[in-house]
Amino acid sequence: MTKFAERTGRLTDRFGGRWIGVRFLDTPPGGAVADEMRFCEAVMRAATSRVVLTDESVTCPGAKRSFGWAAGMDEGLAESMATRQGLPLAVTRELVRSTPRLDGGMQAVEVGGTGRPDLVLCYATPLIVMKVVRAVELGTGKTLAQSLSGALSVCGNVAARCVKTGEVSISFGCRQSREAGYIGRESLAVAMPWAFVERLLGEPERTPREFDPSPAGRMPELDRIGSAR
Repeated sequence: MTKFAERTGRLTDRFGGRWIGVRFLDTPPGGAVADEMRFCEAVMRAATSRVVLTDESVTCPGAKRSFGWAAGMDEGLAESMATRQGLPLAVTRELVRSTPRLDGGMQAVEVGGTGRPDLVLCYATPLIVMKVVRAVELGTGKTLAQSLSGALSVCGNVAARCVKTGEVSISFGCRQSREAGYIGRESLAVAMPWAFVERLLGEPERTPREFDPSPAGRMPELDRIGSAR
């Protein structure tokens, strides 16, 4: 078992879910054949096999923009979104402008490899996300602030944002990622920087106790909140 597999196994034991490694590369991995698909779809497919994406093979213009492969194309992307989604152009321009974008120079994205990743990403239930947020709060002593958007969600507002900020990023997904990425109705996308994962797994777990959503395992404080409504 590789070190990466051992640590993602520990993440699953602690939080649940399947955590997929994402690595941004200066050169494509040797012998790898680039796969033609969206980044959000690659995360789903990487549960069973490694996926490599390049500028030429990624089929989503939002991912091209998020990964720095579409310089000068923001206006065209905004116009396409406005036409496709029936939104005012001023709105889609702002959605595109405010979405994080990685700097140029990267040649490939490896999804589901076994080397040390830049981040891990999971299509997670709200319960898993709650546990991740609580771990961030316990580890940093701060609340987890998020900027949520319904556009370029997995590629830009999760993966690119996670890399640029070095912080956990969460998204409810966008229409395209829920369709192409097969994100379930009850799931969110969440990414953690690998440096944070290593620090998290190197510390004793300080969570007071696990949350059991079954009636027998309800937290008394949640019952009090519910009865007060």
